[in-house]
Amino acid sequence: MVAYELDLPNKLASMHPVFHVSMLKKCVGDPISIVSLEGLVVKENHSYEEVPVEIID
Repeated sequence: MVAYELDLPNKLASMHPVFHVSMLKKCVGDPISIVSLEGLVVKENHSYEEVPVEIID
């Protein structure tokens, strides 16, 4: 069995830092759910402003 221990930041200290490789699953992406990063601006404090793209209903 292979396991990895993550070096988590202090704010995530309540999470268990070890995960087992056997629990990983292949990610099958859905091309429809891919979000374009064009126009996305991330500020220095790692925040961003959400701008609606389309009104669905």
